[in-house]
Amino acid sequence: MTPRDGSCERIHTVTLTSSYVAATSISMGYNEDGQTVTIHGRNPLSARGAAFLTDHARPVVTPDNASNRDAFSVTSSNPKVAAYTTSGEIGYTPLAAGTTTFTATLPHDLDAAGKPLSAQVTATYAYANPLARVTANTTEYTLKAGKTTKLDLAFEGKRDAEGYSITEPGLVWTFKTPEGEDAAGIVGIERAANGAWKHKAGAPDDGLFLPTCDYRIVALAPGTVVATGTPVDTTGGAKPVTVTITVDGVAKKPDLVKLAEKGARSAAAHLDAVRPASAYEYGWEWEIAAFAQAGRAIDPSMIETYLASLEANKSVWLATPTDTERVAIALAALDRDIASFNGCNVAAAIYNNKELGATINEVAFALLALDAAQADVPAEAVWTRDRMVAELASYLTTAAASDELAYAGDIDMMAIAIRALAPYAAQPQADRAIEAGLDALRAQINTATCDFGSAETDSQVLQALLALGKDPANPANGFANARFNLITALMGYEAEPHGFSHVAGTAADIMASTQAFQALTAYLHASGKQLSWKDGVSPVPGEQGDQQQDGFQPDGPQQGEDSQAEATGAGQDQAHQNQTPDQGTSAASNTTGAQKPNAGQSDAKAQDQSEPTEAAKDDGDTADKASDKRTHRASSRNVSEETGPEPRLIPFVGIGASLVLLAAAAVLFVRKR
Repeated sequence: MTPRDGSCERIHTVTLTSSYVAATSISMGYNEDGQTVTIHGRNPLSARGAAFLTDHARPVVTPDNASNRDAFSVTSSNPKVAAYTTSGEIGYTPLAAGTTTFTATLPHDLDAAGKPLSAQVTATYAYANPLARVTANTTEYTLKAGKTTKLDLAFEGKRDAEGYSITEPGLVWTFKTPEGEDAAGIVGIERAANGAWKHKAGAPDDGLFLPTCDYRIVALAPGTVVATGTPVDTTGGAKPVTVTITVDGVAKKPDLVKLAEKGARSAAAHLDAVRPASAYEYGWEWEIAAFAQAGRAIDPSMIETYLASLEANKSVWLATPTDTERVAIALAALDRDIASFNGCNVAAAIYNNKELGATINEVAFALLALDAAQADVPAEAVWTRDRMVAELASYLTTAAASDELAYAGDIDMMAIAIRALAPYAAQPQADRAIEAGLDALRAQINTATCDFGSAETDSQVLQALLALGKDPANPANGFANARFNLITALMGYEAEPHGFSHVAGTAADIMASTQAFQALTAYLHASGKQLSWKDGVSPVPGEQGDQQQDGFQPDGPQQGEDSQAEATGAGQDQAHQNQTPDQGTSAASNTTGAQKPNAGQSDAKAQDQSEPTEAAKDDGDTADKASDKRTHRASSRNVSEETGPEPRLIPFVGIGASLVLLAAAAVLFVRKR
């Protein structure tokens, strides 16, 4: 066995003998009785809490020792109803009531007719408590631009009397003028939160996570609209609901540069506060890279400690592609030559790794790392840049068309792939894939507050736009409206007294703070600004500076600086979406302690969908848990023409652009499609 680059370790010879075992059959291993599957409980870790609980059944291949036992693929004839998800929760994941046919295929094993082994099963899903009626208790609203107010709606379900919460209270909103013309951009209507845990003794869905029935109006620009909410669930006979909303005045625009500076300093303050005296060691790559890219000096002794730790742990981080890539990104940020680190060619360990590509994030971070270091990749490399670009373009095109962004990690991974492809956007294949990816992301954004549902996802999409040289605050790009944008959305996750949290209103954590810091400093860089610091990163936590660089003046038409509340609207109102300490988030599990935030992140682990501990429960919150005996098993660039020139943005695709974070446990294990 020869090491990946032929120079990092000693050469060992191992003789392996194996024989091929053909598969003889495959079955779906799911819903084989063909009965209707009742769905109710949601996975709080899925994108906006939209996915119902996953059944972790998998296709069954015989014999058990078949060589291609795990090489099956599963497709859904109606992925809007359900899909076999391969990131986040792996298994059969319902998304809505309806019927779909799953097909499992083993492409390398043939049946007696010479065709690939395959199997099918049809599954029908029904809501446990269908929506029967939604009414507006208040039908007319008047409010000032930039303000929000609760939308007073009442929901009734078919099985309310049994104690069930509404399974699907979703409403799709459209806006017209009183004369019937389209009136987008005047108001937005959104859920106040994705959902919450229900804790009501005796209720059949006690202890599960359910979507909220609470909606709010977000006033964006002056005008009057007739807003119509069409129920997602019409299986119980629910009809659309209509309200009239008048918006007066013009909302003051926030100073985005000042907001970004404020947020970056807040994130840095949190990272300083929780950093132990022993930092830095192997495992701290993202924080090291973030501060180095932002121009904040790191104590030389800490750098030496880190480099020594890398040497001591070389066999560890060379063993897994994402670990190798993460180290390469940190070394590049520290201006070290990754082609010759203590006699080890880290670049070659990446591009000559024959095991690279088992997951798509390995390919994305490989390209990001090599570009960050401006490394040469020889034409004879196992993975050339052209091959990486082609692989990422194929992934983006397929993922964008699959309608299977069930998990927040899928959205993060798509944004990371777009960022990796950004320097290659002049290539037609990459450009088409980027456009497809951006369209898919636009379909996932909250059009009222321009939020993706977590600090980490907002950070990843923000960095993708900046890498493409797109102004994230320009509505023409599809990620902003007259009042809100990705920066204001991200600031909605700022925690007290400092830092950023995965869920708004909860404690700050390392991963959310690190990713927010990178995204906000990237925005400042793209705007031609850079923070200055009173002090650098030291072993002992210290007060990070609040001084602007000499001559630093915000650009643009904004006047004054809004408070955080004004900048972000009413916030995300999701503090009650409590999670257990061991639950993964779209940024990794909360790490508020002074522990290594990154080591071991590439070990595959399924996210936990279980309910929170008693200490984490909020009495009175609504949530869900399907108790019906048939309930499935639960596991505990816009291509549109842009109008007018955009503000000057420097494409953030150099070293700083490549310092992207692993967004989540789900991102780490997005399988190549």
